[in-house]
Amino acid sequence: MQQLVRRGDRVLVTLPDGGTIPGTVTTVGRVAVQPATGTGQDGQDQSQGGNGNGAGQATVSVTVGLADPRAAADLDQAPVQVAITTQAHKGVLAVPIGALLARPGGGYAVELVEGATHRRIVVRTGLFDDTAGLVEVSGAGLAEGTKVEVPAP
Repeated sequence: MQQLVRRGDRVLVTLPDGGTIPGTVTTVGRVAVQPATGTGQDGQDQSQGGNGNGAGQATVSVTVGLADPRAAADLDQAPVQVAITTQAHKGVLAVPIGALLARPGGGYAVELVEGATHRRIVVRTGLFDDTAGLVEVSGAGLAEGTKVEVPAP
């Protein structure tokens, strides 16, 4: 974990109500901690690992400074999700991840929509943004403003 997260990394914190707040990693702990294990009154494993073997994954404390601390001022030990930006590319084309079509033998294509006609083109993928649901793509026939087909939810 320590090699994946660094002081100054940008993050996006999703609050229990679904709202998001940007932030920055301010500190990364130096000591990994293994979750405590044990059994509850019902004899079931009480570890935090969730993998069924009683040994949870070690964790490292990370402190995040929020861009607007007032937005979370009423929260105390609330469960949040933190998306950490570890890489970023600027000036790229991105499409919704759902627009990717798997190709036989590997790789991806997207379906371009040009008026009433559709055509598939092979694309190379770059970075995936799981938070925004986007993927960086490049390929012949792609340009800014090109429309791609995305399945209905």
